[in-house]
Amino acid sequence: MANEIKIFPNIPVSHWIKLRQQFKKSIPTTISSNYLSSVLGINETSAKVNVLPSLRIINFIDEKGTTNQEFAKKFRDDSQYQSLCQDILIANYPQEVREAFPDINLEREKVKSWFMNHSGVYSGAY
Repeated sequence: MANEIKIFPNIPVSHWIKLRQQFKKSIPTTISSNYLSSVLGINETSAKVNVLPSLRIINFIDEKGTTNQEFAKKFRDDSQYQSLCQDILIANYPQEVREAFPDINLEREKVKSWFMNHSGVYSGAY
């Protein structure tokens, strides 16, 4: 088998926080690049290319942009948020990297290097 490039969800922390703040106010029926552009203060192309794909990968939205309501409720609920994040990690990131770097804040450069080697993206993406 040729080197298979895996795509991992990658949403900037600032976008994730803004999105969560917005969801605490109101859960949209759909999430589009226009919605993200408005809420996150980014251009629509950036939202379409950089944020929407990751939201699809983690099943936050489906291919049509329809919001996964169960996910959204957990996302905005402080009591369920940590569990949701753990579920996202388990479902989308290999056990190997989760075990090698249990505290990404301590070894951020090593984590970044791991993802660059396993996803084929440039360093600025992580």
